[in-house]
Amino acid sequence: MGREDEQARRAGPAAMLGVAVYLAYFDRSMPSAGAALLKRELAVGDARLGFAVATAAALAYALVAAGAALTGGRHADRWHRHAMPVGMAVWTAGAAALAFAATWRSFVAAELLVGAGQALFVPGAAARLANMAKGERLGRASARFTLASTAGRSSAVLIAGAIIAAITGWGMALPGLPADWRALFLLTAIPNLLVLAALMRRHAGDAATTEATETAPDEAAAPGWAAYAGCFATATAPIAVIHSIGVWYPVLLVRVAGLEPARAAMLAGMATLICATFGQWLGGRLLDRRRGWRDRPVRINAPAIAVAGGLIAAFATAGTGAAIVVLAIADVALGVATVAGLTAVQAITSPGARRRGNSLFFALVTLVGVGLGPLLTGVLSDGGGASGAALAHGIGWIAVAALLLAIAGDLLGRDAMRYRAAGGAA
Repeated sequence: MGREDEQARRAGPAAMLGVAVYLAYFDRSMPSAGAALLKRELAVGDARLGFAVATAAALAYALVAAGAALTGGRHADRWHRHAMPVGMAVWTAGAAALAFAATWRSFVAAELLVGAGQALFVPGAAARLANMAKGERLGRASARFTLASTAGRSSAVLIAGAIIAAITGWGMALPGLPADWRALFLLTAIPNLLVLAALMRRHAGDAATTEATETAPDEAAAPGWAAYAGCFATATAPIAVIHSIGVWYPVLLVRVAGLEPARAAMLAGMATLICATFGQWLGGRLLDRRRGWRDRPVRINAPAIAVAGGLIAAFATAGTGAAIVVLAIADVALGVATVAGLTAVQAITSPGARRRGNSLFFALVTLVGVGLGPLLTGVLSDGGGASGAALAHGIGWIAVAALLLAIAGDLLGRDAMRYRAAGGAA
C-alpha cells in the first residue's frame, strides 16, 4: 500500500511536468508551421529565416543553460527549482511577442526570450522526471520526457497549421498584428498560463517533497570528461537532423507539391505526431531490453541518422506521397535515436547531479542540434537555388555531418561503457 501511495503521489507532479514540457516544445516549434508565411512577411531568405525561427532561441537557450550548469554546490538545485516557474513565464511572454514582431530583428528578439525562458525550465523538468522514476527502468523514464517533447514539436506543426487555416478563413484580425494568422501566438499562450498557475501552486511544497538524491550531487562517482563529451556528442547528433526536418519539411512539401503552407504543415505534423511518438515509445522499451544500446547509443543513432538522411535526400522530391512516407520512416528512426541519447546521458549521471548535467547537455543540444541544424540547412538550400531538391539535399548533408559527429562521440567516450559496467550511476 505504501508503494502505491508513493506512486500516486508522484503521478500528479509527473503529469504536470509532462504537460509543461509538451507546451515548451510546442511553443518552440510553432514558427515552423508559418515558416513559408514568415519568409514573405519578414522579407528574408532561407538562411535568415532559419536563424530567426531556430538559431536565435537556441543561442539564448545555450547561454542561459550553460550558465545554470556552472552554478555549483547545494544551493544550485534549489535555484533550479525556483527558476522553473520564472522560466515558463518568460518563454510565454516571448511566444506572445512573436504575434507583434513586424521585422526580422523584432522576431529574433522575441525568440531570444523564448530560448532564455525555456533554458530555465526544461533541464530541471527532465531531471525531476528521471529522479521520480523510482523502481522504473531508465529507458522508459527518459521516453516520458522525449514523448512529451516530440508530441509538442510535431503537434505544433499540425495544430498550428489548422489554426492558421481557420484564422485565415475567418478573416480574423487584431490591432497591431502584421497578419491575421499571427493571432496564433496569442491563442497558444492561454494553456501556458493555466499550467503556470498550477506549477506555482505546487511550487511551495516542492522543497518538502524533493528526494534527497536530488539535493546531494555525487561528484566522486562522476565519469570522466571524455565519457560526458562523447555521450553528449552522440546524443546531440540525431537532434540536429530531427530539428532540421521539423523546421524545413513543411516548406519542402510546399516546394515539392505546391501545397498551401497550412496544408503542408498539417500533413507534416500528422506524420510526425504519429511516427515520432511511436519511435519514442519503441525506443524506451528497446533500451530497457538491450542495456548495451543504452551504454553506447551510437549503435542506434548512427543507423537511424543514415536511414533518415539518405531517404530524404534521395526520395523526398519524388512526390507528395513519397515525401510523407520518407518523413514517417525518418521520424520513427530518429524517435528511437533521441531516446537513446537522452537515456545514455541520464545513465552516466548520478541522480543528484542531473539538474546541472542536464543544463549543460541541453545547452549543447540546443546550440548544435536546434541552432545549427536548421540554420545550415537553410544555408545549403540557398546555395542550391532554394528549390525542393536543394532543401532535401541540404537535410541530407546535415545528416552526413551528424553521422560523423555520432561516430566521433562514440570513439571519444567509450570509457562510459566501462564506467557503467563497473557499477556507475543508474
